Order: sequence, then C-alpha cells, then structure tokens
Amino acid sequence: MTSKAPTGGGPYRRPRRRHSTARELELAALRLFAEQGYERTTVDQIAAAAGVSRSTFFRYYAGKSDVLWREFDREVQTIHQLLARTPTDVPMMAAVRQAVLTANHYRAQDVPRLRARMGVIAASPELAASAPVHYAAWERAISDFVARRSGQPAGSLYPLAVGRSVLAACRAAFDRWAARADADLTVYLDAALSALAAGFADHTLGAEPGAGPVDAPAGTPTRATLTPQAAQAAIAPVVPRFRVTDVVVRGGGEVNAVYEVRGAGGDEPLIVKVYPERWGSALRWRSKLAKEVYVYGLLARHGVAEVPRVLRHEPDGVPQLPSAFAVLTRLDGEPLAAVADRLTDRDAEQVYEHMGRLLAAVHRITADRWGYVTTGLVDVKPSNTAYMADQFTRKLRQFLDLGGDPALARAIERHVGRHEAVLAACRRPSLCHNDFHDGNVLVAPVGQSWRVTGYVDVENAVVADPLLDLARTDYHSLRHNETARRAFLRGYGPLPADWETRVALYRVHHALEFWNWSAGNGKQDLLPAITNDLETLTAA
Repeated sequence: MTSKAPTGGGPYRRPRRRHSTARELELAALRLFAEQGYERTTVDQIAAAAGVSRSTFFRYYAGKSDVLWREFDREVQTIHQLLARTPTDVPMMAAVRQAVLTANHYRAQDVPRLRARMGVIAASPELAASAPVHYAAWERAISDFVARRSGQPAGSLYPLAVGRSVLAACRAAFDRWAARADADLTVYLDAALSALAAGFADHTLGAEPGAGPVDAPAGTPTRATLTPQAAQAAIAPVVPRFRVTDVVVRGGGEVNAVYEVRGAGGDEPLIVKVYPERWGSALRWRSKLAKEVYVYGLLARHGVAEVPRVLRHEPDGVPQLPSAFAVLTRLDGEPLAAVADRLTDRDAEQVYEHMGRLLAAVHRITADRWGYVTTGLVDVKPSNTAYMADQFTRKLRQFLDLGGDPALARAIERHVGRHEAVLAACRRPSLCHNDFHDGNVLVAPVGQSWRVTGYVDVENAVVADPLLDLARTDYHSLRHNETARRAFLRGYGPLPADWETRVALYRVHHALEFWNWSAGNGKQDLLPAITNDLETLTAA
C-alpha cells in the first residue's frame, strides 16, 4: 500500500517530530542564554527563536530552567534503572561506574550543546542556587543502590559516603572535561571512578586522561569507552567460558584506549585495546591494530616471550564494539614509571639492566632494508643515510609547519649536514621498538625485590639502526639518571666503537620529533624545555 502527498494548498510538509521540536527549542534557548544571559531571556523569546508558539514550548518543557535540567534529571532516572537491573554478582563499584558511563555516553555532536548547558548553569546565580536539589537526586541514585546492596538504611554512613564520593568524582571529571575540547566525556568519568574504586592508589594517578589536545579540531578521533557487554562480545569467541565482571581503564595512547577485563572465578584478566574508528576503516592497510598484531607475532616467532599474545583482532570491530580492537593476554605488573619511586637503588639497577637485555633481543631481529613497519616494510630506503635524511627532512618540514623557529631549523639542518657521515656506519638495520621507555616496560615485586615482566606498545616500530632505538630510550628515560644508563648499557651488551657519535646525532632526531609531537598535541608547556634541548644538542 502506498500513500500520496496531499494536493493543493502548497507543497507537502511533514509534521515536526516531537524530538526535533524539543531539540530546536533547546538549541534556541542555549543560544539566547549565551547571548543575553539566562535571567534576561523569556519563554516567548525562546519559542519565537525556535519558530513555535508559547503553548508549544510548554508542551515540551515546564519552564525555561527545565531546558537545562531535564536531560540531567533523565540521567538520574537512567542510573536508577540501570542499577536496579544490575546482577548481584557484579561488584558494587563496578556496577556504579558502568551505570554512570552508560548514562553519560554522549555522541560527539552533543558535546558543544552539553558544554554550553553546563556553562549557563555555572554563570547564573538562580540556576546555581537550584543545582543542589538536582545533585542531591543524582547522589541518591547511587546511595539508594548501595543501601540495597549492603542492607543498610539509605541515610546511613556507607551509602551516603559512596553516593557523595561518586558525585564528587564525577563533578571533577565534568569540570576537567569542560575545560578541554575532548569529544568523549566518558574518558574522564571512567578514569575518575576507576581511581576512586581503587582508593586513589598511586598507580591510578598518572597523567590526566583525554581524547586529544586542548582545543582539538573537529574530527579528532576519540577514545572509545568499553562496556562489560562490549567486552563480553569481544572475548567470547576466543575464551567462551570467560564471564566479564568488571572493566578497568589501564591507559592508552592519545587516541586509543587500553582496558583490563576481569572475569568471574579464577579466570585470568585479559586486555582489550580499542582504536578510534579512523584507524579501522580508511587507513586499514596501515592501521595501528594490524601493525601491532604483526609485530607481536614477529617477536613471538623469534622467541621473545616478554610481550602479550594477541588472541583476537578485528579491524572492523563487531556490532557491540564498532571500533577496531584487539584482545590480548595480560602481562603481570605495572609500568615502571608508576612505581619507580618504590624501587631501591639495587632494584632499579637490576630492572634497567634487564631492560637493556630485552631491547638487545629485539635488535637481533634484522633486515636488509630500512623503513616503516606495517604488516611488512613500507617507505623503504636502501641505506641508513637515505633513511635518516628522509626522517630529518620530514620532521624539519613539520617543525616549521607547527610554528617552529626557522633559525633553529637551519641550525638543526647544518648540524645534521656536519655529522651525516657517521650514518653510513650502520650497514644492517634491526627491528626497533621505537618507544621503549619506563611507561611501556612492566615490573612486578618478587619477594623483597622487583623484576621486569615484559613490555607493550609496539605500534611505533621501525626497521632502522638499532642505535636510533637506544638513543630514543636514552633521551626519554636515561639521560638524567647515569646509574640507570650504565645498568641499561651493561645489560644491552657490546656496542660499536662509534656508538656515542651516532647516538648524539640520533638524540637531535628524537628531540625534534618530541617537539613536533608536543606542538601538534597542544602540549605547549613542554616546548621551552625541548627547544633548549635542541639548541644544546646542535651546539655540540
């Protein structure tokens, strides 16, 4: 059966959908609140700006304040409903965290509207005065759940303490998110609630999370948030008996995210690493996911045991998790950077010596050409001189594009020209981790000492002079700690006679690369120190 558009009376116009009208009213209200202030804006003005009548406005909202608070109040209802349906075997704080994340999973296009709403509330004395009522309702959604779980009255100590601490953590996450241009609020909520659940243990207090730099441009890829349901879908095909009970943020790069997925009973936790959509689609052939799978497999085939095993990888994702992802085994331990202050001097020496041995094992995997690793070798160069000339040329061009000092660029170019002859000494390249530092090396306590359990994040791997890799570790982890450097080099083993000359030139490369990365990711506070490094290194 078909229907025809009415004839006569002008063009056929579909009636407005209820959701569309409500959104138009909200957008009109936010625009007027921003332009002339909340107190000076009337309902009539909002209705007129949205192209509807005053009576139509009141079919959707009880008053102008309802435009700002209704979505918040619906969030409270959603949290209530999610917690009421949570199975009793899911840990209490895991249930709270997942309910909050699910209720707050805004789409990227919602971000400006949500941030604008928060700004209006903060700027209006009238709205700020009414805020405690809404926040109290949000808090009760948590404390009521804790009361049911614990069998205690909702107004008793522990339900109140949990409700108020969760609300405080979420408000902190909202505030930090609102101060940045990140597209995914849940990254901050997840980090804050995970830290709260862990009692703000030292290992949870690393760098502030974020999907990208401050004032990131539109289209910046965002880090996904992994729900227990998505984690179950990712893991079930490779570990059918695994039943997810909790998902904990473990870190990640600027745009990818790493989660520890915990299971019921004696199941060993697993790792799910999630990539932003752009790595799994248009750039699939050169995706970071495919690269990591390839490099981990290459290391395993050469007998390297101190890396995770890839159990599953899906470049196109699955319906429950549409981003590219990988399921990996979990290595014991914590990043060395998170626990370094707990190591004795002797422990630290042993750890850095072990790190040297591990990097030397990677460098025993050799090739006959230089280039970038994907699922093979691309951008291939026939010699180390050609490879490094190309690297310096690209990075100097990027340096200038990012606003670097042209005089410093010329000084770097002259320095490289004066020393490029040393590059020919590398006749055979090796696989290079290219990010082998304290943040990617894991350590764990054994009795009264510490041991290295492995390393992660091979997504920057290249095939190049092994001393280029050693220089990167030196620049980022060793140069301010002579004891650690000596221990690392002792573990690494014999070096060529000219190693110091080559490493000195490679430090310039890594400092230049770090400057570009910092400038490109909005980390302006790092630039003066890196600029000083470049000036010092090129003056030699």
